[in-house]
Amino acid sequence: MKKISGIQWTMVTVGVAMLLALAVGCTETVEVPGETVVVEKEVVKEVMVPGETVVVEKEVVKEVMVPGETVVVEKEVVKEVMVPGETVVKEVVKTVEVPGETVVKEVVKTVEVPGETVVKEVVKTVEVPVEKLVVERVEVVKDIGWTPRAPEPNPKYGGIIRLSAPHRMAHFDFHQGAAAYAGQTNIYNNLVYYNQADGLKTIGPDLAMSWDVADGGNTYTFKLREGVKWHDGMDFSADDVVATFNRIISPPEGLAITATGLFESVESVEAIDPLTVRFNLNNPTPWFIELLASDNYSNPAVIYPKHFMEANNFDLREKVAPGTGPFMLNEIKQDEYWDLDANPDYFVPHLPYADGARLLNVIPFCDRGTAVLTGQADFTWNTCGDVIKIALERPDLDAKYATGDIFFMSRGWNIEKKPFDDVRVRRAFHLAFDRDVWTDIYMAGDGKTYPRTTWVPYYDSANALDRDVVLARPGYRSDKTEDIAEARRLMAEAGYGDGVEVEYIISPGTSASPFAAAMQSMLKENLNVTIKLREVDRHEFGSICNSGDFTLGPAACGITGVPTVDITPAWNNKFVCGAAGNFTRYCNEAFDEVVAQLNVEQDPAKRYELFRQAEDLLDADPPILLIGGDQVDPMWWKYFKGMALKERDWGQWGRFETAWLDR
Repeated sequence: MKKISGIQWTMVTVGVAMLLALAVGCTETVEVPGETVVVEKEVVKEVMVPGETVVVEKEVVKEVMVPGETVVVEKEVVKEVMVPGETVVKEVVKTVEVPGETVVKEVVKTVEVPGETVVKEVVKTVEVPVEKLVVERVEVVKDIGWTPRAPEPNPKYGGIIRLSAPHRMAHFDFHQGAAAYAGQTNIYNNLVYYNQADGLKTIGPDLAMSWDVADGGNTYTFKLREGVKWHDGMDFSADDVVATFNRIISPPEGLAITATGLFESVESVEAIDPLTVRFNLNNPTPWFIELLASDNYSNPAVIYPKHFMEANNFDLREKVAPGTGPFMLNEIKQDEYWDLDANPDYFVPHLPYADGARLLNVIPFCDRGTAVLTGQADFTWNTCGDVIKIALERPDLDAKYATGDIFFMSRGWNIEKKPFDDVRVRRAFHLAFDRDVWTDIYMAGDGKTYPRTTWVPYYDSANALDRDVVLARPGYRSDKTEDIAEARRLMAEAGYGDGVEVEYIISPGTSASPFAAAMQSMLKENLNVTIKLREVDRHEFGSICNSGDFTLGPAACGITGVPTVDITPAWNNKFVCGAAGNFTRYCNEAFDEVVAQLNVEQDPAKRYELFRQAEDLLDADPPILLIGGDQVDPMWWKYFKGMALKERDWGQWGRFETAWLDR
């Protein structure tokens, strides 16, 4: 892959248009009333000897100065030695500095000789910004009969949309843990759904036409659309909604439904008439509509047909159930692609715009973007930073770097297996894991940042701790001296002072390999833990996590994507004793009591204090190895329109019926 080493900078415009001039060996400024803008400043320190010049340091600074603060837009420091006919560049450091924050973009060490350049070392690092991403709760749009549209005027019809993302599935039942990584939910609909055309900032009707909330938030009544057909020609009705959610909240014997905990607050679902369905809740649940709109790759709230569930004993793993969605399944070629055709009878008559879609199975992050670069795909939900940089430098491509995401970076351990059956070992891993090292490895591997977060995710502005507070907590702080000492004491107390071997599951051929090597090195050095790798195809993660056939497993065995800004429903499903999605087999009764209070408490101040109690309990007795937050980097050709990807504050890999091809 082509490596881009240069950095593209954005000039800051201050009030009026200015003519910028390059000044070497001096300072040139432009002054306007009340402020000074320093365009460029160069300082050169050098030592000269006969027949040779040694440039000790050259500093070039471009900056904007406003009253009371200085913003350095670009600074480059070059240290070099020059001799006749040869130049040896010792170090080039490029940085961006803003008040209270420094981002080191690139450090390059090279040796140059006439006609040849030998790169010795390239190091890229980022000191994580002080700012934290804030994802506000979405606005709910209840306009009767609202339907989505592309944000651009006069969208074109036709063409096949090609998406590069992982698409191989171990089975086809989303509510039994099949991962809807990207695109498969185009076959289905939810009751309500996020608006793709405004960057997922609103939720509107989907299969529901409208809804009312009564009884102090304990009752939701949905009026359903009339005339909706399943792809096999059968009529959609309230019975399908009831059957879908009854299977979730009261799973039939023998089914491993993984979404039950998410809908903990649902007491019952009933069909009032063929086009009216009512949800009766145990308690008011502010995030209920968000849950119904979720198209997360884990447990999307899609509606399945009752008649198909009954025909297959309510087990949908072996066959792709028909949907009501904008696209219908045409063909699956395992390990290669899914082909979808536009639904000619879709209940939104102006959608979809495309004739079909091809979902290309591309697993490694960087390869997903490369598929776009090489013209094999029109877009990808997520690729690596190096490819994003290439896209942002090209006029015909676009991307959004570091889109926030309602995801965790974690690893799951099986608490029923040694050594993780001992809380002291789990606490030791939490303390000794160096999150700075992990972030540096990820930056080198896929160009991403992974925001530091506790158990209450960083993007929840109402309930998350400030970043400075997080960075001062044991386990999360950068100075690991005390943490590692305490972790070693705990391991010795648990009987593992001389070390222990732990099996860790990874997927071959993905970006996970260098990070597994980093984990091996880190845990060996800090805890004398030997990590033995077990390679498993990614599509098998769900069944492995569900069955408990792992000791230390991937993020799928812990917690990854969550369906709401508020973490409470995810805790209900992942960490509460006996929960359907609790693959780690974790059980902490004190924590469960706090979650039970969070399920019913509405007062924001009291909820904040409950979250602090929960965090302390989880730090002391960790249910998973929590690494940090996550982000996604979507990338697309500029002819791919209709999705408002630039407007997204967070990522959801879901449907794309409003997408169209401007070519």
